[in-house]
Amino acid sequence: MDNAQWVSVIIAAIVLVTIALTRAAFDISNSTPATVPETTTEPQSECKSTYTIYDVPLSRDLQIYTQELCETCNVPFETVLSVIFVESSFNENAVNGNCYGLMQVNSVHSEVLAKLGITDLKDPKQNIEAGILILSTLFKQYDETTALMAYNCGREKANQMIESGITSTSYTRKVKAFTETLQVKERIYIFE
Repeated sequence: MDNAQWVSVIIAAIVLVTIALTRAAFDISNSTPATVPETTTEPQSECKSTYTIYDVPLSRDLQIYTQELCETCNVPFETVLSVIFVESSFNENAVNGNCYGLMQVNSVHSEVLAKLGITDLKDPKQNIEAGILILSTLFKQYDETTALMAYNCGREKANQMIESGITSTSYTRKVKAFTETLQVKERIYIFE
């Protein structure tokens, strides 16, 4: 986990403890005895989820949707937000040649994506899902910088650049720079 994720976890823990203490104080002030919950061995999936909502022009619902997909596909949420910023400036309707939507997914992938149930790259949710699936595949094959290079210009071109000694591009530097700015942006934590 990077520093931002640790900070998120720590803040979430502090909020949860504060809520628990407030509830306990309320129970005492109403002369209602607080009960100690029984120890349970429920699976982690039963626990409440914590979502981080950044101060960026992407709706709360789309940020939660993106965060859930990122967790499932093992792709950093902040990296995906940064790719969206660099690719489309958070414009759901962005079109650049054969590239569509928030993550500027190239329609060359449409046959493979259709097999996964993604049929409309102009739909924000499907576009985000397509971009995360592509990134997930690339993250399994490459380190983060090379994966971002491949996302931007394709695997073949990224491999050629790596072979010629190019280890980053203006694209990867922009994505990483925005990821760093997210660390200082205002965040809201939602517990569901």
